[in-house]
Amino acid sequence: MVKNIFKKNKLKQFLSEKGFRINNRNIEKLSIIISEQTLDSLEKVLRNARISGRKTLKEEDFEVID
Repeated sequence: MVKNIFKKNKLKQFLSEKGFRINNRNIEKLSIIISEQTLDSLEKVLRNARISGRKTLKEEDFEVID
């Protein structure tokens, strides 16, 4: 199970600013989906930096997610 890294109330606020409503059960599902996608992208960026032998993230590490 993926840990939620996004707060549900912030997602709900963002969606309401865009004119959408969402119930608590679906906001939980959306939060998990976004967390999974974000963690996958973050792991790719960190892997690129690690392969280069660095602990500092540089712009070139982010080219994977484009």
